[in-house]
Amino acid sequence: MNRIINSFSIAKKTLIGVSIITALSLQLFAVPLAGAATLTFGRTTVGSSTSSGDRNRLSGSRFTVGSQGGNLSSMTVYIAGTGIAPNNKFQMFVYSDNNGVPGTRLASTVVGNAVANSWNTLPISYSVSPNGRYWLMYNANGTSNSQNNMRYSSGGTGIRSGAVTFGLNPTSVTWSKNSRSNSIYATYNTVTATPPTVALTTPVGGTVSGTSLPIRATATDI
Repeated sequence: MNRIINSFSIAKKTLIGVSIITALSLQLFAVPLAGAATLTFGRTTVGSSTSSGDRNRLSGSRFTVGSQGGNLSSMTVYIAGTGIAPNNKFQMFVYSDNNGVPGTRLASTVVGNAVANSWNTLPISYSVSPNGRYWLMYNANGTSNSQNNMRYSSGGTGIRSGAVTFGLNPTSVTWSKNSRSNSIYATYNTVTATPPTVALTTPVGGTVSGTSLPIRATATDI
């Protein structure tokens, strides 16, 4: 992507009572923008253990965004054995951090159909801040505690809610902390603009006469 800069600068000088306008034109530049980097935060490896009872409750871990923020595009979770349709549904969420527990639900994926023993990805949209802490959460609708469970490893900042019926957004939740790093992560894109550089050139002929000349500047992304 390029940012097109097109503007003009006019310098006015007075010499022995005569106004002389020296026109300086700003050259047209195509200033490159740094390409969007695709980044992730969360656990991107398959945990060594399989959870139990992730159905009809919110389960997840807290993770920290890197030094660059950006716009979420998807969330991904590793799901072990699944239930038989229609009891193979799952959904993921982003929550703010509220003193070490999930606070406000910031974004949700659509409901997906889980594929057993695989990474499962769903689209999501939200802007995350650099170095921000967020809870990446999961819920599913299995009919037994052995269905639709995440993989995890120990050593993380994990949490699990009390009973939360799949598909509902509860107004009040009871949380139980654990040390799990669940196999769930978010993917986001970041775009950093390169500051434009300009150069001034004197037009052919050096000067133009007159008392005023309009100045116009535009900037357009293409």
